[in-house]
Amino acid sequence: MSCIQSKAPCAYSGEGRPRLLFFRSKYGRTVPHFLVMHRDEHARCLSQFFDLKIIEDDCDYGQVCDDHRPDACLVEIGLLMQDARQPRVTNMGRKNGVPRLALMQADVWGLTRSRIFAEAEALDFDAIFSICTTAGEHFPRLADRLYYWPNFVDEDIFKDYHLQKQEIVFFTGATAGQYPWRRRVTQALTKALRISQSRHAGYVGRQVTSSMPMGTEYAKLIGSAWFAPTCGTVANELIRKHLEIPAVGTCLITEQSPALDLAGFSNMRNVVFADEHDVVDKIAHLLRNPDTLRDIIANGHELVHRKHTMRARSQIFDWLMLHRQASTTERIIQPDPFGPLLVGSCGQAKIQTLHVRGRGEHLRLLEKAVDYVNAGRIGPAMSVLNDCRRLMAPVPDVDFLRAYCNLHAGNPRRALALLVPLLKTSLDSSDTLPPDPIEWAYFIITLLALGRFRAAYLRARQFVEISHQELDRARCAVFLLKNAVPPTTNAKRVSSLHRLQDKGLSEWMASLAGLLEICGREGAAQRLKSFAWDEIGEESEIYRAARINSHCRRAVPVKSGRLRRFDNPLVMSAIGRRVQDLNRAIAHRSGPA
Repeated sequence: MSCIQSKAPCAYSGEGRPRLLFFRSKYGRTVPHFLVMHRDEHARCLSQFFDLKIIEDDCDYGQVCDDHRPDACLVEIGLLMQDARQPRVTNMGRKNGVPRLALMQADVWGLTRSRIFAEAEALDFDAIFSICTTAGEHFPRLADRLYYWPNFVDEDIFKDYHLQKQEIVFFTGATAGQYPWRRRVTQALTKALRISQSRHAGYVGRQVTSSMPMGTEYAKLIGSAWFAPTCGTVANELIRKHLEIPAVGTCLITEQSPALDLAGFSNMRNVVFADEHDVVDKIAHLLRNPDTLRDIIANGHELVHRKHTMRARSQIFDWLMLHRQASTTERIIQPDPFGPLLVGSCGQAKIQTLHVRGRGEHLRLLEKAVDYVNAGRIGPAMSVLNDCRRLMAPVPDVDFLRAYCNLHAGNPRRALALLVPLLKTSLDSSDTLPPDPIEWAYFIITLLALGRFRAAYLRARQFVEISHQELDRARCAVFLLKNAVPPTTNAKRVSSLHRLQDKGLSEWMASLAGLLEICGREGAAQRLKSFAWDEIGEESEIYRAARINSHCRRAVPVKSGRLRRFDNPLVMSAIGRRVQDLNRAIAHRSGPA
């Protein structure tokens, strides 16, 4: 297989630098300083290779492209932060063949997973770059256009300050459920040694995080100790701390993972791989052998400053250069997530983009839960999902399956309470971004299960520009129950983040009817059962019987938008309950004495 390797420059200067438009969120005044620093580091890194133009305000995409004539456009996706607003960009059609790239600026196992997938589907990116090296494992359906722009350090801040070592172990960072290795190792170290700690104050606001050490102060704190432990979360990711610690001349103690192996870390050569059972013994061994410890520190420092500073992160620039060269029979690949991109023939599969498999415990539990759900074993599925929920912060995969299980257990109100925040994460970030189609389908189904047929009919007429088998069937059920026929639209077929068992139309409708019966909607269930689903051969004929019924009304599309406060079904159902309680109280007072 013939490949052309791009040369990764330390910097690209001169009038010939390609112009890059970077559409990113505008940060407010309360965003923590360390997050502002991370954002600015990304911009400085891109500016090495591009004539960078940052777009943070609402705009017309076509007009901005006409004004700046870019060589490529980069769109930030997946960011969720208080006091940060994504620009509203209209007219996102293709413009003069300008490549459209995405920067996945979020944890791939986090709360915005549905939104990331929806943005990737809606905006038709040529390539998607992730700062997380396990993105391919978490988004397998995006793998064919997914590349890596991994975390890096600013070598002007994270360098060896040649400080006298004051501490044996310095610990910094959070110890929430998604950091199981960090929690176990910190407990083992605390019992055996005196360690210095700097707790992470979180991401909620500048005032809360203002006391956190940042920049040079933070780098010197790490550099004042011989050892510093960290981990890559339950996902076994490579995070900034993996690079910051050796960059300042401190020995990194961490959990071995495929991402760290590919990044160049080797046990007892430039890093110490350990767990709660042997971490104390390894530290004691190295303290007794200071020459070995100094070699590990020096090798770790050399590795990071050679391979993991912003000068080595030219992958987005590489892609654009190779895209200009590549023919229609060639594809751009990235055999190493930390290395350069290549061009190879589409007909050859010997070399391909390497998507790291971290094999995190959360994915194993999630896979087990999906198998239970698809087998109809709701009880065991809920037990596994609860284990997963304790291990991770809220994620769409887990919360959707919890909603699905609650719905099939006859608890639609709890299902609604789980689905609404999930949908608001996507819809409240954009006026134009559609939701995940399966999440929207089961939102509609949940409203049916609650007996709120008018609300279900309203939701079925929203986002008619997207189509998915689960969503189309949910809409079909609503329209038939409301004696309506769907609007005629050229809907785009989209994929979903979620995976449910593929069922035939008749089996799917029978399952929905059974669900409605469990939730006390026997009348609606009987109406669905009475329809001759077996006579419909193709999905495209799903509304055939309804269309020939002259008494049917046509469902008019409803403008899509956010789930605003008084449009939020949780709020509305709470208001409805209060009104009912008030009516009962009035009736009680006005009753016979």
